[in-house]
Amino acid sequence: MIMKGKKGLIVGLANNKSIAYGIAKQCAEQGATIAFTYLNDSLKKRVVPIADEFGFANYVYPCDVSNPDEILRRIDDVAYNRCEPPITVVSETIKVGDKLIIVVHVPKGEQRPYRTSKGFFYIRSANRIRQASREELLRLFQATESIFL
Repeated sequence: MIMKGKKGLIVGLANNKSIAYGIAKQCAEQGATIAFTYLNDSLKKRVVPIADEFGFANYVYPCDVSNPDEILRRIDDVAYNRCEPPITVVSETIKVGDKLIIVVHVPKGEQRPYRTSKGFFYIRSANRIRQASREELLRLFQATESIFL
């Protein structure tokens, strides 16, 4: 399970014959947690059952990926409403040729460690993210002087 502990966002899912469906299926089979987006209510009716097929019906969100403001709102929503304490991110858009690139900077917070709204803590190690062990959590809380032993 090479995707265990990884998270992905599937955009452009139209039906179970689309490339996005194949990618979602492979990621789910390899242990990834997947969120899905849809453009409008008519596509939502198609996306929700597919997300449910993979066990992620609660991870379906509206998002017009052709609209940078919509993407930035989605990023802010996740950082603020799904992390505890909430994270304030700094985003900017940069135009490179005819492409628009969104850069998201997550400043180092004062209230670390952060956890998801479901109570999970994660550790970044190089280019990987994994769930924190009990010992790592203890060290994180001690380093931020949140707990004393």
